Formats: sequence, C-alpha cells, structure tokens
Amino acid sequence: MNGKLVPVVAAGGVIGAVSRAGIDVAMSYHADAWPWSTFLVNTVGSFLLGFVLVTLAVRVSDRWALLARAFLITGILGGFTTFSAYANQIQLLASSGRLWVWLPYAVASIATAVLAVLVGAILARALWRVSGNPQSAGSESVDQL
Repeated sequence: MNGKLVPVVAAGGVIGAVSRAGIDVAMSYHADAWPWSTFLVNTVGSFLLGFVLVTLAVRVSDRWALLARAFLITGILGGFTTFSAYANQIQLLASSGRLWVWLPYAVASIATAVLAVLVGAILARALWRVSGNPQSAGSESVDQL
C-alpha cells in the first residue's frame, strides 16, 4: 500500500469501526439468538459497497479515485462490516446446538450481502444515468461490476 494512503485508510477505519460499535451497543445481542446487529451492518455495508463502487467509477476522476476508494471502501466500509464477528457468531450458535438459528443466519447473511451489493450497484447506475454527465473515463468501469 502506498504510504500516503495509510492515514486515509486509518481515518476511514476509525469512522467505520466506531459506527459498527455504536450499532452493536444500540442493538443488544444474546448468544443464542439471531445476531441482528451484525446482519444489519453487513447488509448495509454491502449495499453501500455496491453503490460507492459504481459512484466512484462514474462520478470521481481518476485523480481522486484511489484516495476515495482507500477512505470509503477500505477504511470506512472495511471498518464497518465484519466478517470475523459473523464467523464467530456462527461458531457460537453451532456449538450451542442451535441449528435452527445458525444455519439460516449463515445462509441469509451471505445471500443478503450479495443481493445488497447488486441492489446498491443497480441503484447507483440508475441514479447516475438519470442525472447525466458521467465521466467517460469512469463509465467503462461501471459495466465491470
């Protein structure tokens, strides 16, 4: 990683991690129940990932794209979403014998995250086409998502 990007990623990571922690505190979690806060964070984060990727490709010049990706995607969304908590919660639910909770949670989390990325990307494409003025250099990247 370019050394100049480290503080940018770190600043974004602080914002994302603190936001995730706030949601975890606001939504109490019991070890034998559906982990709603992690499910919500990963779904919202996935939606934002799809939306931001398309938006950056269409609306941000190449000069700023690397910086914006480092801050928004690697930093904020990387600090906000949490695969490690997801995996730990599945392990805890599975070891407690709660098949009716961990199996649907495991499948629904992945399916919802993938769907959320697609919806975010589709929404951004529709929004930026309607508003016009996509940058020609970035518009080629949109179709690669």
